[in-house]
Amino acid sequence: MRVDRLEEKNVYAKANADASNENVLLFPPLYTNHSLEDASHPVTKIINFADNIFLLAGRYVYSVSSVNFAISIDKDFGLGKEGLDMVVFNNELIVAMGETEKIWKRDTSGTWTQATNNTYAIALGVVGSELWRAESINKVSACITAPLTLASWQAKYDVGDSTSSI
Repeated sequence: MRVDRLEEKNVYAKANADASNENVLLFPPLYTNHSLEDASHPVTKIINFADNIFLLAGRYVYSVSSVNFAISIDKDFGLGKEGLDMVVFNNELIVAMGETEKIWKRDTSGTWTQATNNTYAIALGVVGSELWRAESINKVSACITAPLTLASWQAKYDVGDSTSSI
């Protein structure tokens, strides 16, 4: 829209417009408010994965579509369960569930799978080609291949003491 034609009083913008280019007025982008289906847990982690944005919020993982920005529940871990952390590792979304609930993964096709053996994590981090987990209050270990398999995790290392969690 040309600035010199603004005398036509039928133009309205609710937010500040961009007038940085001479004779051009750019209005702000459309703002759409979205809300989560269950807002009882705050969003603790946001990850870009498989052309979508994933939000970790308590027992739910929400996905935000990159096409229409629609928000939907991608995974409900169930009543009494809570995702604590999530990272992308080996083109999979890995979710830490604590010391008593086995970790989960999501592949790019949308399939969720839980570890079958005692593979737990309270926090996750990727360093180079390794996935590191805090598996308990003061123990860490690393994995380079299949995080749902306990045998894939290397030796455990003690970190600090048990007075506070790592």
